[in-house]
Amino acid sequence: MSKLKDAIRKTAKRLGFERVAFCAAEESPHAAYIDDWLAKGSHGSMGWMAKYPDTRKDIRNRYSWAKSFVMLSLDYPAELPAKLPAKSV
Repeated sequence: MSKLKDAIRKTAKRLGFERVAFCAAEESPHAAYIDDWLAKGSHGSMGWMAKYPDTRKDIRNRYSWAKSFVMLSLDYPAELPAKLPAKSV
């Protein structure tokens, strides 16, 4: 791992992010799925997901200069935890 990636990862963890990933800026292999998912309204109340769909398919559509990007995730509790089946297989 490069020193820069290591520094970014350490800083992100210190700030409370659970996961840190580095990705190449390229078209998503799921680009067609994104259109279908949005058309079906699968994003529900997350209206921001429908904004800039071309950017969601390829970050370079908004930031043409991008070579890579950092993805961070932060876990948070759901409002209503999913119900588990009474019996599991």
